[in-house]
Amino acid sequence: MKLYMRRRKPDTIEVQQMKAQAMEERQSRLKERQKLETEKETQAREKREAEEKAAELARKKAELEVETRLQEEQTRRQKEEIEEIKRKQHEDEEEKDKLAKELEEREKRFEELQEEERAAKERQAQIKEELDSQIEENKKLQEKAFQLQEEALLAAQEKVVVQETVEQLQADLQNEGKEYSSYDKLHMQNQKEGRDKYKTLKQIRQGNTRQRVDEFEAM
Repeated sequence: MKLYMRRRKPDTIEVQQMKAQAMEERQSRLKERQKLETEKETQAREKREAEEKAAELARKKAELEVETRLQEEQTRRQKEEIEEIKRKQHEDEEEKDKLAKELEEREKRFEELQEEERAAKERQAQIKEELDSQIEENKKLQEKAFQLQEEALLAAQEKVVVQETVEQLQADLQNEGKEYSSYDKLHMQNQKEGRDKYKTLKQIRQGNTRQRVDEFEAM
């Protein structure tokens, strides 16, 4: 009965530290993976929004180009009409006053069209600048996405290595538990000789266990 109770005693501090460290390592890897997943989702959303914005800017740019061409055509026609009015003005003196008034109105409209054309070209240049900036931003987002994919792959590979190390440590601890029962016989003999069982166990196992702990902590 006493021998059974000794076997049921809690793990040594050294074993508890190894288990705690393994648990902490698993939790750390899990948090890191969750962080990478969140960053990947955020990156994908930002990339999608950037692409949508770029498409909208491209659409506006195309609309402004059409509008600019129409305004240029209107300006050209207006100029031709003005020239025709001027020609008629010289040919028909009776309509001079009427044509002069119409000419004034046409010239005023011509100036308005020129101003509208100038404003449209400015808007077109502004949208082109925004589109170029958006394209550059999309390139940066794509580069960042590739970097996150590489980091996720490295994290997954490192997780596999850590998991294998933890499983190996657990297997080693189980094997040491099997060897532990064989030391009970030695303990009975040591009691007869006045030696302490756990001191003997510690001396026998210390080097092997400490070496594994140091290797695990160095990862």
